[in-house]
Parts: sequence; C-alpha cells; structure tokens
Amino acid sequence: MVQSLNWPAITTAVRVLATASGRRLAMPHIEVRDIRHLDFAQMRAAGCAAVVFDKDNTLTAPYIDSIHPQLASALDECCREFPGRVAVLSNSAGTP
Repeated sequence: MVQSLNWPAITTAVRVLATASGRRLAMPHIEVRDIRHLDFAQMRAAGCAAVVFDKDNTLTAPYIDSIHPQLASALDECCREFPGRVAVLSNSAGTP
C-alpha cells in the first residue's frame, strides 16, 4: 500500500520544529515496550497535561483501524486519567 503526502501535516511539523518549545513538545518523553507499561496516574501526578499516541505499531497493526485487544484496557485507563486530552495520530489515516 502506498501512502500519499499529507501536506497539512508536513507544514505543521515544519512550524513545530522551527521553535525550541515546539521541538521539546515533539520529542518523546517516555519510551516503553507498549502502553500497558505506562502508569497514567503517575504521569498525571508528575504534571503531564496530555498524551499523544502514534496509531500504527503503537495501538494497532499497520493500516488496521481497531486497537489491539491487549491494549484496550490501557487506552481506557489513559482516557480516564486524561479526559479529553488523549490524541491518536496517524500518517495512514484516510489512505485507501
């Protein structure tokens, strides 16, 4: 499957990376094997304001729209700890 260019995402990424504060926001702050290894309550208590996940190979298999069943409860926990402040990004969303 071939992906098309997402020009709005590319221009936004350039704008974010053009500033020091944007670069800091764009860098991963925690790295784990999968989201089941994150303590969302501890993250919130430590001052995290929001959580951003990449969809492919993080929550789903590539090009699949449903979350991997083993990760569903962890994502639910994240949404409870960060109500309205969880984003899932994908560079494959909307591709055929």
